[in-house]
Amino acid sequence: MKVKESQSASNLDSSDDEQGEFDMSPLKVSWLDLSSLGCDEPVGICALPGCRFKDIWRSLENDIKHLVSEGVMEVFCLCSKGELNKYRVPKLIGELQENDITLYIIHLSLMDCCYGGLGRSSFLAAALMMKLDSSLEADKAIEIMRELRGPAAVQSVKQYNCLHDLRQQIADHEAKMD
Repeated sequence: MKVKESQSASNLDSSDDEQGEFDMSPLKVSWLDLSSLGCDEPVGICALPGCRFKDIWRSLENDIKHLVSEGVMEVFCLCSKGELNKYRVPKLIGELQENDITLYIIHLSLMDCCYGGLGRSSFLAAALMMKLDSSLEADKAIEIMRELRGPAAVQSVKQYNCLHDLRQQIADHEAKMD
């Protein structure tokens, strides 16, 4: 369902007056089951709640209601505060807090943008799986993420290469810590 609404620059910190139709469909959350890796809770991966960028016009209020209905208690946002403004959700932090959802902002500067839940989100989930399962190869982790989120999951060459180098990077880091 879409609801038409006009937004002006004064409301969005944008230089342009814009019109769009809010996508009122439930926010798609892909649940990654990690129980075989010793994690009791699944990890949900989704696009940025309330994102209004290019042809995406989501309702922040509707998306948060959906997250609450899914039982989400914690959100890891992989966008910087500047990106939250760019994607027109500067109130995301406050709205999540008002709904008793704990928010962690993790900005991965080496990764490309992640307002769609495909690039950084899929990269981080693949890296988590590889950390939890030392026998899981990067290609298999990427395959799992693409089955879960679609063929665009793990989007950039940087992300792909970083996953393939992950084990060596972890070993190098641990050696420095000794």
